[in-house]
Amino acid sequence: VIRMTELAEQASNGAMTNTQRAGLSAEYEQLDREVRRLSKVTTFNGLNLLEGSKSTSSGAMLVSDAAGASSIAISADGRFRAYVSNGANVKLYDTLTSTQRTVADPTGGGVIRNVKVLANGDSVIQADNVASTATDLYYYDYASNSTRKLTDSQSSIDNGSFEVSADGSTVVFYAQTIYTDNQVADVATTSGPGAIYTIDTSSRVVRRINTTLTPTAGSSLAISANGSYVAAGAGLTEAIVSSTRGTTLNSYSVNPAGTARFAGVNNSGQAYYSVNNTNVNMLDLQARSTQTLKTLATHGSLKMSTDGLSIYCTSTNDLTGENGAGNRQVFKIDTGSLEVTQLTNFTTQIPVATGVISADGGKLSYINGGTDIMDVELTPDANYFDFEVGYGNQG
Repeated sequence: VIRMTELAEQASNGAMTNTQRAGLSAEYEQLDREVRRLSKVTTFNGLNLLEGSKSTSSGAMLVSDAAGASSIAISADGRFRAYVSNGANVKLYDTLTSTQRTVADPTGGGVIRNVKVLANGDSVIQADNVASTATDLYYYDYASNSTRKLTDSQSSIDNGSFEVSADGSTVVFYAQTIYTDNQVADVATTSGPGAIYTIDTSSRVVRRINTTLTPTAGSSLAISANGSYVAAGAGLTEAIVSSTRGTTLNSYSVNPAGTARFAGVNNSGQAYYSVNNTNVNMLDLQARSTQTLKTLATHGSLKMSTDGLSIYCTSTNDLTGENGAGNRQVFKIDTGSLEVTQLTNFTTQIPVATGVISADGGKLSYINGGTDIMDVELTPDANYFDFEVGYGNQG
């Protein structure tokens, strides 16, 4: 654990490159797996001393919004919740200080559609303009309480999926606006067939991900913690992983024979996904290969940890032999050993099928009754620990 602390401190050094951090991350991940292994095998008289018991909490209400809440998001570390209030503004709730902030509509009267929030409170907001002729992405800076426009939408159908990297450097998004590859977002023309793009949140330079088929607004998207890799599902016949930087983008795609839903992509270009909400599969950009890693019954709410070591999901199926009652539980899949662990032991059904799970696996949030933001503690009720490694500000 002391060595892991040293590695985390080294990784937070702003002078280090992502390549240098990748080496530190590899050592960190090996140590992390050993800590997790020890937590499972350390027993006394048949009792596990370190792992703790499963969470039984069905959730507590953080805040209620009479105007109506939608599109909930949670930061990787579980500190912030963000949601859209009646399409008019974004609400940010800080669980550390138990305070809430209202982020004004950046369009001055349009409709806010969606939001993503980072560990430092920064957020990416998707909103229609007043005339409903365009849908743009905006970056909200929590520290300065200011918002800046990222994209230059020419279409009201640019309202599809988007995700932001954990370090806040890059956003992957769907658009029908035609952006010029490797140019700032202002170099855009009228709309055409849908495409997947990335945008640098500082320079606003856009890169086009070269999918073989035309993606749809509902395409599943994922982006690595450092913004270097993205993954996308295009229709029923293409799942793709791609780099986002360099003169020529490197990509690899396969036919998933169904709808691919991505849990995430790690900083090595390995993307994890389900097909028709079953199994765990991996697309490996460097090895240019795909494989089914784990046969798994129907599951949802996929989320990969920022370090790429774990995948979290919800399911009513009995994935580990502990959920015979068929209540919706939260499960954790180790991407190395492929061991599945049931994290919760809910005795009643709670409406978390479309909830969001923090990347550290500690929290699950969902909207109840269209107004109440509910929070579920996923960490075991007894001794428990988890480790995460990040990049840049997440170091």
